[in-house]
Amino acid sequence: MGDSKRKNVTIHIDSDLYELYSDYCKKEGLVLSRQIEKFIEKELKKNE
Repeated sequence: MGDSKRKNVTIHIDSDLYELYSDYCKKEGLVLSRQIEKFIEKELKKNE
């Protein structure tokens, strides 16, 4: 997927889960939104 087109989205997730994962990403030097993109890409590939 190209990075030329980006979209802001609103999602609703458990706030505790979000905080834990956000902290994890910060500690690991990861970008949370990119991690979500990678998850979506993986899910789509599983169902091709």
